[in-house]
Amino acid sequence: MNVNRRSARWIAPIALGVMAVGGIAYATIPDGNGVIHGCYKKSGGTLRVIDASVTNCDKTETALTWGQSGPPGAPGTPGVDGADGASLDFTGTFGVRDDVEIPSRDVGTATVSCPPNHLFQRGSIINVYTPLLQVEADGVTFDSATLTCKWSVRSYNGDVSAHCPGLLAYCVPVR
Repeated sequence: MNVNRRSARWIAPIALGVMAVGGIAYATIPDGNGVIHGCYKKSGGTLRVIDASVTNCDKTETALTWGQSGPPGAPGTPGVDGADGASLDFTGTFGVRDDVEIPSRDVGTATVSCPPNHLFQRGSIINVYTPLLQVEADGVTFDSATLTCKWSVRSYNGDVSAHCPGLLAYCVPVR
């Protein structure tokens, strides 16, 4: 019985301490509108942040608020309309293929060119029979003088024998 009385003496102080810490953690800074409230004392320059729903500034302090949103600004001027884009006809899509031999432990680049007035849509690397062929870079270029697209793929062959991967590009006519 003696042990239970000692334990009972500590329950009330512990419970009060937990409630006090919980009350501090529950303070609403900033408030529900995102505003931070503070009190500025002119005679010492001290500033303290308060929970305005619980505390007020003293008579010797000036109330301050910050973090408020101002009124919305005037809308900006509309931008200029862009030019109409080219229309694509997917019914004329066709593939163009190029193969390149990459020697053992070397780098090779294959390039596929779409015919004039066709855009590169997508491509595939084909005839890859080794997991040691690594694509290092690929890119699509457009030549505005000839209106042609090119897709280039640079690969490294880490295998002990040469391989001939191919590129298959799907080109779409532009109307």
